[in-house]
Amino acid sequence: MLPSGQESVVTHITQAIEELTEANPPQSVTIQLADDIDISRGDILVKNDEPQPHQEQDLTLDVCWFNEYPLHPRAKYIVRQTTKESLGIVRSINYRQNINTLEKEPGVAEIKMNDIAEITIHTAQPLAFDDYRLNRITGSVIFIDPDTNETIGAGMIKTETIWNKHNSYVI
Repeated sequence: MLPSGQESVVTHITQAIEELTEANPPQSVTIQLADDIDISRGDILVKNDEPQPHQEQDLTLDVCWFNEYPLHPRAKYIVRQTTKESLGIVRSINYRQNINTLEKEPGVAEIKMNDIAEITIHTAQPLAFDDYRLNRITGSVIFIDPDTNETIGAGMIKTETIWNKHNSYVI
């Protein structure tokens, strides 16, 4: 289980009143574990014998900015990934993608509405994630304005290495 790293065995899976032998996303199910472990919204169940999602606070991602107020380095936003939220700060704008020529434009000071860019962020808590190319659910984030609660951007998490696709189940 991530991010805690605790291990257990699933003893029962139920959907409404029906007992199941297995469940897959996007089913809403209740699980019972062999151990008394506190599972919270946003925690991820992962099979032991499969590659584990990354757990980091520093993430590089491609972002599309939706807001009329530009994204700046050192700006703070709420970062929502799956059902987990964390305060995040923009560490750097690595480059902006020129949508006409597809060239990378390094050295930009801000990202304006409808711009696409690669940025690096730091989150207050570690996030358990996969590369977006492997898992669109655990590999995506949205940016929320902490003052207005508006969704102001969306991002796709990038990692240096791509692992074989595996099954992560978000609680």
